[in-house]
Amino acid sequence: MEWPEYNIAAMIILALDTSSGRGRLALTDHGRLQVWAGSDARTHGEQVPQAVVAALAGANRRLQDVDLFAVVSGPGSFTGLRVGIACVQGWAMAGGKPALGIPTLDCVLATWLTEHRERAGDQLVVPCVDGQRGDVFFSAAHVPRGAASLDDCAIEIGASVARPDDLRARIAAIQRGRLTRVVGEGDRRGWAEPWPGVIVTPLVAPIVAAAARIAADRQVAAGPPHALQPLYIRRPDAELARDRARARQPR
Repeated sequence: MEWPEYNIAAMIILALDTSSGRGRLALTDHGRLQVWAGSDARTHGEQVPQAVVAALAGANRRLQDVDLFAVVSGPGSFTGLRVGIACVQGWAMAGGKPALGIPTLDCVLATWLTEHRERAGDQLVVPCVDGQRGDVFFSAAHVPRGAASLDDCAIEIGASVARPDDLRARIAAIQRGRLTRVVGEGDRRGWAEPWPGVIVTPLVAPIVAAAARIAADRQVAAGPPHALQPLYIRRPDAELARDRARARQPR
């Protein structure tokens, strides 16, 4: 099936982020962007469907009006990613609409570019999110002077997972004297304490807004909802637990 290519300014895009504890959603409607934040006191499964219906009703829209569905596809919470992708798949399938997964770390980098475009001057930017279990999900991109979008950045380390000490070592290996900026959840994670040549910059805006904007830019890459896949980076806890249980069984 071929999906129509919409005029971005006239598109209605619904983007969902369940990659972390608090679910968020964004709606772009003919150039106007609205963002709603969920509660970390309730599960995504409990609050997302109602939140989406309420948000659309508040904008005088229905699910049938959405042109493109987008979801933050990971890395992040395994359960959260599955819930978000399942919701978007259901909505898109019901309406015969295209869907698109937007990697979490792309959203983090794009959010920083939007917030700090004036600082985008030839540096290494390291988007990070908490990987739980003492891990960090991260990537690294060279951001040249004047960069305004992801297309202007060169990825030097793709989406990865590491312990804090390993993260520092991998970044130090490619710094080459460049100013390096760690962006994301560094404001409340001990692993992101500044080290020589590194600035830690917390994000202010929710990354779901960036997901909606990226989806508009990448609309030609959208496709059937069943093709959406989570980007886990590491194996789920359930698989690791099964492997440990098997290893303990007598041979």
